[in-house]
Amino acid sequence: VMAVEMTGLRLLAPYFGTSLIVTTVLIGSMMGFLSLGYSLGGKYGDRNPTLRSLSKVTLTAAVSIFLIPLIGRPILKAAAATIQPLLTGKSLEQPEVAFATVAFGMIGTLILFAIPVTLIGMVSPWAIRLSVFDVKSSGKSAGKLYALSTFGSILGSFLPAVVLIPLFGVRQTFFFAGCL
Repeated sequence: VMAVEMTGLRLLAPYFGTSLIVTTVLIGSMMGFLSLGYSLGGKYGDRNPTLRSLSKVTLTAAVSIFLIPLIGRPILKAAAATIQPLLTGKSLEQPEVAFATVAFGMIGTLILFAIPVTLIGMVSPWAIRLSVFDVKSSGKSAGKLYALSTFGSILGSFLPAVVLIPLFGVRQTFFFAGCL
Protein backbone atom coordinates (compact mmCIF):
# COMPACT_ATOMS: atom_id res chain seq x y z
CA VAL A 1 0.00 0.00 0.00
CA MET A 2 2.79 2.43 0.85
CA ALA A 3 4.45 1.85 -2.52
CA VAL A 4 1.14 2.55 -4.27
CA GLU A 5 0.60 5.63 -2.11
CA MET A 6 4.11 7.05 -2.59
CA THR A 7 4.04 6.42 -6.32
CA GLY A 8 0.45 7.66 -6.50
CA LEU A 9 1.53 11.04 -5.22
CA ARG A 10 4.01 11.28 -8.10
CA LEU A 11 1.25 10.28 -10.53
CA LEU A 12 -1.05 13.02 -9.20
CA ALA A 13 1.67 15.71 -9.10
CA PRO A 14 1.59 16.85 -12.77
CA TYR A 15 -2.18 17.28 -12.64
CA PHE A 16 -2.88 18.54 -9.12
CA GLY A 17 0.53 19.41 -7.67
CA THR A 18 1.88 18.17 -4.36
CA SER A 19 0.22 20.63 -2.02
CA LEU A 20 -0.88 19.73 1.46
CA ILE A 21 -4.47 19.43 0.19
CA VAL A 22 -3.52 16.96 -2.56
CA THR A 23 -1.40 14.90 -0.18
CA THR A 24 -4.22 14.92 2.38
CA VAL A 25 -6.76 13.74 -0.21
CA LEU A 26 -4.46 10.89 -1.25
CA ILE A 27 -3.58 9.76 2.28
CA GLY A 28 -7.15 10.15 3.55
CA SER A 29 -8.52 8.20 0.60
CA MET A 30 -6.00 5.43 1.10
CA MET A 31 -6.91 5.17 4.79
CA GLY A 32 -10.60 4.96 3.89
CA PHE A 33 -9.96 2.26 1.28
CA LEU A 34 -7.82 0.30 3.75
CA SER A 35 -10.51 0.57 6.41
CA LEU A 36 -13.11 -0.79 4.01
CA GLY A 37 -10.69 -3.54 2.99
CA TYR A 38 -10.00 -4.54 6.60
CA SER A 39 -13.72 -4.87 7.24
CA LEU A 40 -14.34 -6.87 4.07
CA GLY A 41 -11.25 -9.03 4.62
CA GLY A 42 -12.44 -10.04 8.07
CA LYS A 43 -15.90 -10.81 6.76
CA TYR A 44 -14.81 -12.82 3.71
CA GLY A 45 -11.92 -14.43 5.57
CA ASP A 46 -14.42 -15.91 8.04
CA ARG A 47 -16.76 -16.97 5.24
CA ASN A 48 -14.10 -18.62 3.11
CA PRO A 49 -10.95 -19.27 5.13
CA THR A 50 -8.82 -20.71 2.32
CA LEU A 51 -5.47 -19.68 0.92
CA ARG A 52 -6.89 -20.11 -2.57
CA SER A 53 -9.59 -17.47 -1.97
CA LEU A 54 -7.10 -15.06 -0.42
CA SER A 55 -4.76 -15.63 -3.37
CA LYS A 56 -7.52 -14.68 -5.81
CA VAL A 57 -8.08 -11.40 -3.97
CA THR A 58 -4.33 -10.72 -3.93
CA LEU A 59 -4.02 -11.48 -7.67
CA THR A 60 -6.93 -9.15 -8.43
CA ALA A 61 -5.24 -6.42 -6.37
CA ALA A 62 -1.98 -6.95 -8.29
CA VAL A 63 -3.71 -6.73 -11.66
CA SER A 64 -5.53 -3.57 -10.60
CA ILE A 65 -2.21 -2.01 -9.52
CA PHE A 66 -0.83 -2.79 -12.99
CA LEU A 67 -3.76 -0.85 -14.46
CA ILE A 68 -3.11 2.35 -12.46
CA PRO A 69 -0.36 3.73 -14.73
CA LEU A 70 -2.24 2.63 -17.84
CA ILE A 71 -5.54 4.33 -17.03
CA GLY A 72 -4.25 6.97 -14.59
CA ARG A 73 -3.11 9.62 -17.00
CA PRO A 74 -6.35 9.89 -19.01
CA ILE A 75 -8.47 9.93 -15.85
CA LEU A 76 -6.32 12.52 -14.10
CA LYS A 77 -5.98 14.60 -17.25
CA ALA A 78 -9.78 14.75 -17.57
CA ALA A 79 -10.20 15.61 -13.87
CA ALA A 80 -7.54 18.33 -14.10
CA ALA A 81 -9.05 19.75 -17.31
CA THR A 82 -12.37 20.08 -15.53
CA ILE A 83 -10.91 22.30 -12.83
CA GLN A 84 -8.43 24.16 -15.05
CA PRO A 85 -10.88 27.04 -15.72
CA LEU A 86 -11.37 27.37 -11.97
CA LEU A 87 -7.65 27.49 -11.37
CA THR A 88 -6.98 30.13 -14.03
CA GLY A 89 -10.13 32.22 -13.47
CA LYS A 90 -9.59 35.65 -12.00
CA SER A 91 -12.95 35.99 -10.29
CA LEU A 92 -12.78 32.94 -8.04
CA GLU A 93 -11.81 33.13 -4.40
CA GLN A 94 -9.21 30.81 -2.92
CA PRO A 95 -11.66 28.55 -0.95
CA GLU A 96 -13.54 27.70 -4.15
CA VAL A 97 -10.32 26.67 -5.91
CA ALA A 98 -9.32 24.58 -2.91
CA PHE A 99 -12.74 22.91 -2.84
CA ALA A 100 -12.58 22.14 -6.58
CA THR A 101 -9.10 20.68 -6.20
CA VAL A 102 -10.25 18.47 -3.35
CA ALA A 103 -13.44 17.38 -5.12
CA PHE A 104 -11.91 16.48 -8.46
CA GLY A 105 -8.74 15.12 -6.90
CA MET A 106 -10.90 12.86 -4.77
CA ILE A 107 -12.83 11.62 -7.79
CA GLY A 108 -9.62 10.82 -9.68
CA THR A 109 -8.15 9.17 -6.61
CA LEU A 110 -11.28 7.12 -6.03
CA ILE A 111 -11.27 5.86 -9.59
CA LEU A 112 -7.60 4.93 -9.56
CA PHE A 113 -6.94 3.63 -6.08
CA ALA A 114 -10.21 2.39 -4.55
CA ILE A 115 -10.16 -1.16 -5.90
CA PRO A 116 -6.48 -2.06 -5.47
CA VAL A 117 -6.08 -0.54 -2.01
CA THR A 118 -9.37 -1.97 -0.73
CA LEU A 119 -8.33 -5.41 -1.97
CA ILE A 120 -4.88 -5.08 -0.37
CA GLY A 121 -6.59 -4.04 2.86
CA MET A 122 -8.50 -7.32 2.80
CA VAL A 123 -5.27 -9.33 3.01
CA SER A 124 -4.24 -8.70 6.64
CA PRO A 125 -7.40 -9.80 8.45
CA TRP A 126 -7.82 -12.71 6.05
CA ALA A 127 -4.20 -13.78 6.60
CA ILE A 128 -4.69 -13.55 10.36
CA ARG A 129 -7.78 -15.75 10.03
CA LEU A 130 -5.74 -18.33 8.11
CA SER A 131 -2.80 -18.23 10.53
CA VAL A 132 -4.76 -18.70 13.75
CA PHE A 133 -5.19 -22.34 14.66
CA ASP A 134 -6.25 -21.84 18.27
CA VAL A 135 -7.17 -18.90 20.47
CA LYS A 136 -4.06 -19.33 22.63
CA SER A 137 -1.77 -18.42 19.72
CA SER A 138 -3.96 -15.75 18.07
CA GLY A 139 -2.01 -12.85 19.58
CA LYS A 140 1.30 -14.31 18.43
CA SER A 141 -0.04 -14.91 14.91
CA ALA A 142 -1.51 -11.41 14.65
CA GLY A 143 1.69 -9.88 16.05
CA LYS A 144 3.87 -11.64 13.47
CA LEU A 145 1.62 -10.53 10.62
CA TYR A 146 1.48 -6.93 11.87
CA ALA A 147 5.28 -6.89 12.18
CA LEU A 148 5.61 -8.21 8.63
CA SER A 149 3.06 -5.69 7.40
CA THR A 150 4.87 -2.80 9.09
CA PHE A 151 8.21 -3.91 7.66
CA GLY A 152 6.55 -4.01 4.23
CA SER A 153 5.22 -0.48 4.80
CA ILE A 154 8.69 0.78 5.68
CA LEU A 155 10.10 -0.84 2.56
CA GLY A 156 7.15 0.45 0.54
CA SER A 157 7.83 3.99 1.73
CA PHE A 158 11.55 4.12 1.06
CA LEU A 159 12.07 1.87 -1.96
CA PRO A 160 9.87 3.84 -4.39
CA ALA A 161 11.04 7.26 -3.21
CA VAL A 162 14.75 6.53 -2.96
CA VAL A 163 15.34 3.87 -5.61
CA LEU A 164 12.52 2.90 -7.96
CA ILE A 165 10.99 6.22 -9.06
CA PRO A 166 14.36 7.96 -9.58
CA LEU A 167 15.76 5.00 -11.54
CA PHE A 168 12.74 3.64 -13.39
CA GLY A 169 9.94 6.20 -13.21
CA VAL A 170 6.36 6.10 -12.01
CA ARG A 171 4.99 3.56 -14.49
CA GLN A 172 7.64 0.89 -13.81
CA THR A 173 7.34 1.48 -10.07
CA PHE A 174 3.62 0.67 -10.24
CA PHE A 175 4.46 -2.46 -12.24
CA PHE A 176 7.04 -3.44 -9.62
CA ALA A 177 4.50 -2.90 -6.82
CA GLY A 178 1.97 -5.03 -8.72
CA CYS A 179 4.53 -7.82 -9.01
CA LEU A 180 5.16 -7.72 -5.27
